[in-house]
Amino acid sequence: MRKRDFAHSLLGLAIVFGIFAFSVWLSQWVPLPGALIGLLILLLGFFVYGDVPECIAIPWQFMLKHMSLFFVPAFVSVPLYQAQIVKDFWALFLTIFVATVLCMAVIGAATERWYQGKLSKSDLNHD
Repeated sequence: MRKRDFAHSLLGLAIVFGIFAFSVWLSQWVPLPGALIGLLILLLGFFVYGDVPECIAIPWQFMLKHMSLFFVPAFVSVPLYQAQIVKDFWALFLTIFVATVLCMAVIGAATERWYQGKLSKSDLNHD
């Protein structure tokens, strides 16, 4: 990796961690978790910018490729909470199911909107 690429990647990491720190601070006044606020800020920024900036995309490729590693601690801790999981199974199941369906719907709509915007921009460039 060249020095320029490394500096570019550090800028992307600084942007993401800066947004996260800002969103955690903002969560004191907004009744949402800081991580969710940060994701919404990033999503809004991507819509405004029109794409994921390269300085953000490059350093996060590793994490996206190896995302399953982030779930290992949660999977390993399941036996520790087995009694609680059995007791609240239906509440957990419905919460996870509803949250997953809602996330899929929101991400699908956002992706469709983004993709349609890309298509209309490419149509304008070809005319």
